[in-house]
Amino acid sequence: MTSPNFPPGLTDWMMVISTTVAAVAAIASVVVTNIAARIQRIGLDYQALTANAGADQFLVGIMEDARTERHLLDAFIKDRRSSPDLKPSDAVLEAADKVCRRYDLIGYLYERHSIYRTGVEQMYGRRWMHLYKDFLKEYIDNIRKDRGEGHFRRAENLYVLIRDKEDEIVADRPSPYARG
Repeated sequence: MTSPNFPPGLTDWMMVISTTVAAVAAIASVVVTNIAARIQRIGLDYQALTANAGADQFLVGIMEDARTERHLLDAFIKDRRSSPDLKPSDAVLEAADKVCRRYDLIGYLYERHSIYRTGVEQMYGRRWMHLYKDFLKEYIDNIRKDRGEGHFRRAENLYVLIRDKEDEIVADRPSPYARG
């Protein structure tokens, strides 16, 4: 097969044109790839946003089931500040058990990174620190005498993990559970 016989100088122009077309195609490919990557990142951001919203709903569902019990514990803690020898009633002990079970589950999920950690810290971290320090640590220590050292271990670990982040958790607002 013989190559076509082009007029002088035309082959130079054909080389310039083919090189230019190849360069434009390469630039177009890079631009399209960049746009596709941005679209994918937007999709991943949306997935993360919806996953976090679902995790927050799950967290709220678990905790709202024990709202009445948390309020009962708050009232007991407040009464106990004025009467340090006040003993918890059966209702307070049942409330403590229910709240500890909720925080034990959340602690398990928190340790495994199976729950939106920032949601736990921001929405329930201070409350857990308040309840744990002011009564539930004592409750857990007493319950462990009968049930063993591992009982409510994850709730206790959650307290430690959140305590270590206390300065980061809504540092710009005073705690509504501060004594005084």
